Amino acid sequence: MKTRNGNLLVLNLIDRGAMESDARLYIELLKKCTDQGKLKEGQMVRAHFLASRFQHYVVLQNTIINMYSKCGHMEMACKAFDQMPERDMVSYTMLITGYSQSNEFKEALGLYVDMVKMGLQPNEFTFGSALKSASGMQSDGTGRAIHWACVKFGYEENVYVGSALVDMYTKCERMSEAKIIFDGMKRKNEVSWNALIATYAREGEAYNAGKWVHTDMVKSGLKLIAFVGNTLLDMYGKAGSINDAKKVFYRLVKKDVVLWNSMLIAYAQHGLGLEAVDLFEEMRGIGFQPNEITFLCVLNACSHSGLLDKGMYYFELMRKYNLKPDIMHYVAVVDLLGRAGQLDRAERFIREMAIPPTAAVWKALLGACRMHKNMELGVYAAERVFELDPLDSGPHMLLSNLYAFAGRLNDAARVRKMMNESGVKKEPACSWVEIENVVHTFVANDDNHPQREEIREMWEKISNEIEKIGYVPDTSHVLWFVDQQEREERLQYHSEKLALAFVILITSPGSPITIKKNIRICGDCHNAFKFVSKLVDREIVLRDTNRFHHFS
Repeated sequence: MKTRNGNLLVLNLIDRGAMESDARLYIELLKKCTDQGKLKEGQMVRAHFLASRFQHYVVLQNTIINMYSKCGHMEMACKAFDQMPERDMVSYTMLITGYSQSNEFKEALGLYVDMVKMGLQPNEFTFGSALKSASGMQSDGTGRAIHWACVKFGYEENVYVGSALVDMYTKCERMSEAKIIFDGMKRKNEVSWNALIATYAREGEAYNAGKWVHTDMVKSGLKLIAFVGNTLLDMYGKAGSINDAKKVFYRLVKKDVVLWNSMLIAYAQHGLGLEAVDLFEEMRGIGFQPNEITFLCVLNACSHSGLLDKGMYYFELMRKYNLKPDIMHYVAVVDLLGRAGQLDRAERFIREMAIPPTAAVWKALLGACRMHKNMELGVYAAERVFELDPLDSGPHMLLSNLYAFAGRLNDAARVRKMMNESGVKKEPACSWVEIENVVHTFVANDDNHPQREEIREMWEKISNEIEKIGYVPDTSHVLWFVDQQEREERLQYHSEKLALAFVILITSPGSPITIKKNIRICGDCHNAFKFVSKLVDREIVLRDTNRFHHFS
């Protein structure tokens, strides 16, 4: 409670002698200030107890460090720590935790080392924060040293420390060690399971392993809660299993806005715009307040599915919720308009933006110009990109191909020359598939795969068959400076086509196919995959840098 002059009423009562000061009272006041984020009032409490007989109480000083840390003022927390006449294990742990939560990992680990040198024994929270810092720096050497200390001090079976160890090893890409720690834990909680599931979500490849972890978690009797469900959703979404993601979502009774957003992201990534719109309306209908991320998710979903009117409606709806669009919302709208072929409207939208357009905005317009073969506007958009992000190879390639498609080969050559002179490097395309927990990687015209002859023969056979049912190679997606025959040959062996032929060659008929690619799929391959899916009667899912593409 406050008086009119802003001081805490309790402090005034103490000053007037109407209330006895007490260390526990100061601690409670400081905790309330921390929980409510009222730093100024907390500083008043600090000044008050520093003038009292409790000024040297370590527990009070520790509470001050905690307050500054949780309010995001690490410099003040460090200063308070340095001014302490004596420090205990909790003092160090409070500051280490503050640094770790602020992602100041180097400072956290340095303080951890100082603490150990002082002969102070860490507790579970010290170890948890130190391990988080080691994983943040992806330093498995430091993490192993902390792990050894956990064993030395008898914390290897602590569920909190065990979960932190699993998380550290997974983020340092030491999956075997993480699994050993996890399997050896006698008690596992939500954090433990979440740490392991998050690993498979990050990898995106290990769908089967991740699903087994989910199954084991259910068998253990652990109740599914929101933050674990969110990680499962992320894992299934990235693995291409939208049905599993939906099952997790609808099994959760209590949902927060993060979970709703995750499901919207999954729908957007899989090009399921109508489902995303329905989910968004369901969310609003039951009273959930959408945030900026929610709107970005639904805008992207509308863009990928060609829902122009819905997308523009949702962009305007942000005002109703007092939300200001950021640059990514503007990018989504430009992409939405561009995919719909409304290029002039997209350019006008950019000119009327409330914030300066970034390279990402102009890239969205350039991509649309390439899609709809608008040379004049495409050149203008490319020039804006080159001013803002001169080293990105993507826009250079788009402009070069745009020129080539229009027959302006000298201009296409000029763009290529500009790339070489500026040191702009094109990222090599590659595709990969996971079969029986083994990842097989392919590049265009791959000559290194041990089954290259069988793979090429398989694709040539498939190519001949799909041409009979309507497929026509689109050579505009091949480098312009080679003749038509060579273009068709180069088009024949794009990395995703080789990956597809390999899967068809060695897997059972009828089983679904999942392929991943490090750059966007080209238009010809996208078209070819439609025909292949019909030919072999198999569902094909291809994930590129943009989204999942489903063919069935």
